[in-house]
Amino acid sequence: MSQPVSQVYTWEPSNAAIAARYGLRPEDVLRFDTNTSPLPPPFVAEALSGPFDPSLNEYPDSSYGELTAAAAAYTGVEPHEVIVGAGADEILDLVAKAYLAAGSSALVPIPTYAMYGVLTAQRAARIVSVPRLSPRAGFALDVPRIIAMLPEVAVAWLCSPNNPTGAEERAADIEAIVAAAAALPQPPLVVVDEAYFEFSGSTVIPWRARYGHLLAVRTVSKAFALAGMRVGFAVGDRSVIERLERVRPPGSISTASAHVAACALAAPDYALANVRALAAERDWLARALLNAIDWEPRLIADEQATIAATLCELVDVARCDLVLTTGGTGPAPRDVTPEATLSVASKELPGFGEQMRRIGLTFVPTAILSRQVAVVRGRALILNLPGQPKAIAETLEGMRGATPPVAGIFAAVPYCVDLIGGPYLETDDAVCAAFRPKSAAARSAGSRTPP
Repeated sequence: MSQPVSQVYTWEPSNAAIAARYGLRPEDVLRFDTNTSPLPPPFVAEALSGPFDPSLNEYPDSSYGELTAAAAAYTGVEPHEVIVGAGADEILDLVAKAYLAAGSSALVPIPTYAMYGVLTAQRAARIVSVPRLSPRAGFALDVPRIIAMLPEVAVAWLCSPNNPTGAEERAADIEAIVAAAAALPQPPLVVVDEAYFEFSGSTVIPWRARYGHLLAVRTVSKAFALAGMRVGFAVGDRSVIERLERVRPPGSISTASAHVAACALAAPDYALANVRALAAERDWLARALLNAIDWEPRLIADEQATIAATLCELVDVARCDLVLTTGGTGPAPRDVTPEATLSVASKELPGFGEQMRRIGLTFVPTAILSRQVAVVRGRALILNLPGQPKAIAETLEGMRGATPPVAGIFAAVPYCVDLIGGPYLETDDAVCAAFRPKSAAARSAGSRTPP
């Protein structure tokens, strides 16, 4: 067990600071280090136009009634089971203030979010580090070692999905830890940081009635794309919430931030639709391709220049071999993805778009309005896909059970990537059988390179 260590924690440098250091423009800085979304919800400008209650010349309502009610409704709990803060980090700080006395201890599975260790050390408490299992084991929690250390700690910091590994903790592992803590004479508080909940869908919130020493922490910084608003919240038994309220400063969340976050939580469909589209595309490709895949996800506005610039960056800078876009291909004025895609193309491949419309028309007559395109840029293939998760899977995989069967477009993707000089892609035939002419398959098999 380590001794208290003084830690000075500094946040990531701003885009302006990075740009100044390297002689760039701030808008040319592309961030990979903060897991933030580049696209705020479309209602932000309207929400910030006011009016506000209380008005901005007054201090915020310290009860944060609107925000608390929105968070409670979003999570399906009662308002008295919710506490809000200036970002999830303030919630974590409240936990440290309320539960970690000087000389006490907190359990931290490593690697994980750095703030758990920082906040523990700031309270002059000891950090009990428990290494995670090996990469082969998916960096899973070492449950027996964690349970063995629980009698020594006042707080156990958990994170699911974990930052930075991205792995979702098994619910059985988390509950085993929570149940073991509950059996102790003085149960430690088990904090489960669910900042990325929207990307996994798994939560411990329903367990709060059984375990009074459990706290689930959420944020609007990730899926809701409101990191600059600095709003987070937590859900737990009323006894835990009351203890945190005693150390919460009044007015730490600005009136404007509280209102915008409440609006986002009250209308989450926009954020959740973007999460579903990204997850559906990623999950299908992970099943279909046998190659190792490096993902470069982006969430961007429906602006032609922005879309075009992002496509160029993905191909020319990130060196992606395959770029898939979702949505924005209809006849509405905002649907400019095809125009942006064509503007960066060296060649157009109209057969992909024709097949996508054919697949769509078997379900809805409005598929004829779709304008999806496929193009080549350098050694990369860029495909416009539909916006709905089910439609994405149908477009990529096809419909084997139809009479006659309808081929999905992905069957042609590996050979297309071959022809433009990209890596040799191998697929799982049970998901999507790639088609190559026999001569091409024989030729390529002798010179395969990973993507």
